[in-house]
Amino acid sequence: PSLPPGNLMWIQEGNNVSLSWDPVKARDNESDVIGYKVLLRQEGRGHSQVMRTPNSAVVLTLPEGGTYIIEVRAVSEGGEGAASAQ
Repeated sequence: PSLPPGNLMWIQEGNNVSLSWDPVKARDNESDVIGYKVLLRQEGRGHSQVMRTPNSAVVLTLPEGGTYIIEVRAVSEGGEGAASAQ
């Protein structure tokens, strides 16, 4: 899918972040979206945690301390789409 997930919203309660976004619709010439890949990494570090989900919402547990960057990408049989805004 060429479009990124949009309208990302989150609610943080302690170390848990509930994250949701608008589902991505594939264009006519693209494979159907089969799920989403969520990447979580601490700012200034290269290592990312990766979560896959068929849903347009997840709950993440953040380690204490630091600033985190979260990206969401739609996934289809043709591969990964563009990243959401961070």
